Amino acid sequence: MEEWIIGTSCSLCFPGKIMPTNLIILIAALIVALLVFRALLSLLKTVISTAIALVVIVIILMVFGFTPQDLIQEIINLPQTLQQLVTEARKLLGDLVGIAGFD
Repeated sequence: MEEWIIGTSCSLCFPGKIMPTNLIILIAALIVALLVFRALLSLLKTVISTAIALVVIVIILMVFGFTPQDLIQEIINLPQTLQQLVTEARKLLGDLVGIAGFD
């Protein structure tokens, strides 16, 4: 059984005896390229599925008479709306604690 010896690429390299460094680097480069390709493909799938979901949401809203501008305006107002929701929830919880006698 022949053994692979990792060495440098040179004129003394005999086929089947010495594995040239260039071959090792080529294999590593192919593996890295494959990993990068898979990551980009995964990213592309995510972008496409998100875009499709957004289009479906906009179409459903348009069926009910809303415009894309209405959706954008709600997204812009979202921080203020969430702040009001948290404030009202705290007030409601404070009132419930007062009613329960935990003051």
